[in-house]
This record gives sequence, structure tokens and C-alpha cells, in this order.
Amino acid sequence: MERRTFLGVIAGGLLAAPLAVEAPAADKIPLVGILDNGVPRLFTAFREGLHELGYVEGQNIQLVVKSAQGRPDLLPGLAAELVALKPEVVVTTGVAVRAVRRASPTIPIVVAATRDAVTAGFTSSLAKPADNITGQSFLNTELSAKRLALLKDMLPRARRIAMLVYADSGPDRDVRETRTVCKIDMLHAARVPWPYR
Repeated sequence: MERRTFLGVIAGGLLAAPLAVEAPAADKIPLVGILDNGVPRLFTAFREGLHELGYVEGQNIQLVVKSAQGRPDLLPGLAAELVALKPEVVVTTGVAVRAVRRASPTIPIVVAATRDAVTAGFTSSLAKPADNITGQSFLNTELSAKRLALLKDMLPRARRIAMLVYADSGPDRDVRETRTVCKIDMLHAARVPWPYR
């Protein structure tokens, strides 16, 4: 499933659930808060996904966007501003999830993108997300290890494999877990910067 469709389905489901329980007033349009941590292209895909599901801004949905412009110090204040508007759901990414969660433990949060939701402390399990958080997690140690285990199954004679890990996403843990699971003699890890902040 494409990312924008996935995000749209999640947000659409979260929006539909409260509306199904209680019929909205004729003039009430569901409000979706977006806390942009500095990666606007993710939210472009989100808007496209909503549009594909029949949501049109100003007609049957209202979007309020707050952007930290890549400055994490602004996130707590922006999250508080969004929560004060009482949105049906807040869509955000990465470290901004923590700011929204602190501002409200009850408003549903859709994680448009995060490296490892478990390591970041957003949930204790990817299979059963905790509390008011759902969404997608791109990287985690279990997946890294599984990918290399599959590669080793395909290339059983491989003894030297290179692995790219993001410099600020706990690469030592990723590499350690991957080495343990795959039992590879030589695993070279190169650190690269994480593009989504």
C-alpha cells in the first residue's frame, strides 16, 4: 500500500470513528491537526491520501498546520496550540510525537513517519501500539536483523556484508542485534545522517 493511501486510511478511520458514535452538527467539520517537524513532503502525501478518500479541505475536513521549521525547541508550544483547538486527531512525525503526547494523552496521534517507535518510547510493541498512538515505523532492530537473515539465506556463503545505519538512531544497538541474529563474521556498519527531522 502506498504511504499516502496508508496515512489517509488511518486518519480517515480515526475521523470516522467518533463521527459514527455521535452525529456531528451540520456545520461541524472534523478538525485535523498537523504538527510539521520540518518534513513538509510527508504531509503532502497525507493530504493526497485524504483527497483520494474523498476528504476536501474546507468542505468535509479542516486541516490546521503548525510547523517547527526544523526547530525542535518550538515543538512543545506548537503541540499545545494544536491541542487547545481540540482536533479529532493530530498527525506528526519523529520527535514531535512526544510533544503532542505530553500536550494530550487522549487525542489520537497518527505517526506519519518515525525511525523506530519502540526505541523512541512511543509504544512497547509494533504489533499492539499503546495508548493514543498509531502509524508507521520505518526502522527497528527486529526488521534489520530479519532483512539480513533473509539475505544470508539467499547467500549462505556471504561472510562480509555492509550495513547502512542512521547516525542518530541507535546504530550500535541495530548492528549488535543484527550480528547476534545473523551470526555474520564481518558486518561493516557505515553511519549516514537521518534525512527526516
